[in-house]
Amino acid sequence: MHVLKSRALTISTHSTVIKATKLFSSLLFFTFLALLLFIITAPHLWGFSFLMVMGGSMSPALPSGSVAMVQPVDVSEIEVGDIIAYQPRHVGSTVTTHRVVNIIHQEGDISFQTAGDNNEFADNNPVPSDCVIGKMQFHVPFLGYIIHFLKQPLGYVLLVGLPAIVIVALGIRGIPSRIRPRKKAN
Repeated sequence: MHVLKSRALTISTHSTVIKATKLFSSLLFFTFLALLLFIITAPHLWGFSFLMVMGGSMSPALPSGSVAMVQPVDVSEIEVGDIIAYQPRHVGSTVTTHRVVNIIHQEGDISFQTAGDNNEFADNNPVPSDCVIGKMQFHVPFLGYIIHFLKQPLGYVLLVGLPAIVIVALGIRGIPSRIRPRKKAN
């Protein structure tokens, strides 16, 4: 009798662990799917963009590996102290995200003197207003490292392959329990 109770308890515990694992993996999958859907659709719906920050010039305010959400704004709304993202005019340049340290009004045009928080000096060239992408609204630290990793072959395999293997393994594991009742019925 004690052996039967022990076995029933083990089966019950095992069943609970499987249910919890399935629930957790489903929750994780749908959370990731919702985040991915948000990242893909949000820029089109609200006009902002996500930028990966891979340099350390803005540390500690904007650490390397962060993803910054940049909202387009009218250049007249940018103030000293704001963090802006801009695309320099020269060919092959990458988007830069730096803090505005001075606003220059010259001949009816506005340009911005910027500097990285972690840089000793301000940037050499002021940023013309037509090069400004937008103003940073918030950032998520280290998310850029995760996105960068997931773009690599190993990251992609882990993102797609590992969940697929788990789903197949759980499906295969359940086959014997579905076959046994049919044998008893015959």
